Amino acid sequence: MKYFIGLVFLMLLGSVVYSNEYFYVNYKNITHDGDGVAASAGIENDSGVRGITAAYGDNNWNWSQVGIRYQIGPDYDAYENWNYTWENMNNASNLTYLNLTDDQVSDGIDMGFYSHFFGTTINRIWVSSNGFIIFDNWVSQNLSSGCCSGQYMPDGTAPNYLIAGYWEDLNPEAGGTISYGVFGSAPNRYMVVEFNEVPHYYYTNATVSFQIKIPEQ
Repeated sequence: MKYFIGLVFLMLLGSVVYSNEYFYVNYKNITHDGDGVAASAGIENDSGVRGITAAYGDNNWNWSQVGIRYQIGPDYDAYENWNYTWENMNNASNLTYLNLTDDQVSDGIDMGFYSHFFGTTINRIWVSSNGFIIFDNWVSQNLSSGCCSGQYMPDGTAPNYLIAGYWEDLNPEAGGTISYGVFGSAPNRYMVVEFNEVPHYYYTNATVSFQIKIPEQ
């Protein structure tokens, strides 16, 4: 079963002192493999008690040129359809390719600026080969790479503190690229993490291409 489209999930919260935070995911192409493994797209805080699922399930993931904006706010969290924008990674100031194997998490990556995620200051990310990024040291949380299916968020089970572009059992060893880079200038910089034509583990002819955008805020 899949949950998607529009401003459909609101979570009322207690008083918090931070302003709205925005994060973006753009999907150039998602071809699901129909292997019975649930995939998910969403965000989640560090404890896994607060988050949003934009899509979840095994079917109907044939997306093309879809954009999502997540809003994390003092009064509620939400997501909505947003303008699809695909960045040319060759224009990034520090384009870097990650050589991740199956079920692997990268080393910590300095963003080069500060952002905020659920009211907490962040400046480092870790990238999982299974389609999500995390904002804390996965070793300190005793995390795996999230193999081998996505979670319906929020979920207190690790990994938490993440943005899931397309969290499923992916295998970059079989093809495609994973890269990151920074665009813009202070105070309006943003980091983009790109999965480009990364195949599924069991069905390598089905690939996913998406970009996660983390603004300076």
